[in-house]
Amino acid sequence: MAGRSKEERLRCKHCDNIYNNKSNLNRHVRGVHGVKDQHIPNNNVRCQECDTNFFTLALLRNHLQQDHDILLKKTVNHQFASEREFMEWKNRLEADVGVNYTLHSGSKKTTLGRTKTYYCRRSGKERLSSPEGSKRATKSQGTCKLGFFCTSSIEVEIIRGTFKVVYFLDHYSHNLDVPNLVHMKLPKCEKDKVAGMITQGISYNKILDRVRETSGGSRASILKKQDILNVARDYGLHHIQCRHPEDNRSVRFIVQELKEANELLFFKDQGVIDSENPNIDKKELALGFMKQGQECWFLNHLTNTETLQSAIDKEKIWR
Repeated sequence: MAGRSKEERLRCKHCDNIYNNKSNLNRHVRGVHGVKDQHIPNNNVRCQECDTNFFTLALLRNHLQQDHDILLKKTVNHQFASEREFMEWKNRLEADVGVNYTLHSGSKKTTLGRTKTYYCRRSGKERLSSPEGSKRATKSQGTCKLGFFCTSSIEVEIIRGTFKVVYFLDHYSHNLDVPNLVHMKLPKCEKDKVAGMITQGISYNKILDRVRETSGGSRASILKKQDILNVARDYGLHHIQCRHPEDNRSVRFIVQELKEANELLFFKDQGVIDSENPNIDKKELALGFMKQGQECWFLNHLTNTETLQSAIDKEKIWR
């Protein structure tokens, strides 16, 4: 089973015919030979000790324990009442462990509901080309992919809105140390924080200093300028730059520009009490704006736009 070529893996074991994909092979096996599908080992689910391939992670885990005395027994079971609760737990787990878990495919239907599996993000092979066929640029930190599957995963069963989770803790053939943080995605809460500082017109160097000082040993502790540029791109904030080295004056430049462009929704300065929004602390600065393109996107894609329409109506009044 070890080291077999794709041609050998897609060869019918009953008549030696070779097919170009698994689906065609199984159709042939069922129709011509009248037997069940011919299982094909996944080249990525591979034992690093003896180079044997397996169909599933479960088989690989059993093999490592039985044949190589590698203990992978740690599992944790959880149950969550909603997807929001599950994702909050998953986000905390990723921050604590220092690795992301990602889906490789959509959910699968079962008799009771649906199942899906989140794999350690280090699992799999590096994509050398984009879907369009162009060569992908090599990342400065190298690829996060191991070239094979790690044994850690999160298996989820969704039944009537309840999320039942089995978490396989043990990782295989890679460490969970600081260098692995470079392969983690920046959490959404940190992206929101960075976006807020960009909106205030704070310089990128100051953003780097502030985030690194308060992030402990998390992914944000190794924040780079490229991360900030990515946040600016994803949040549509490339047009906002530091207008003045003093943060307060820079914010006022931003506010003035937003007013002139009719894009300012709300602004409360530090040290000022807003009678219409008493819940905002006097020490806090609050700034809200909406680009015309963002307004159009929300109106076109959201089915319930009452809250958005209320904000737009207020915007028109403020203008």
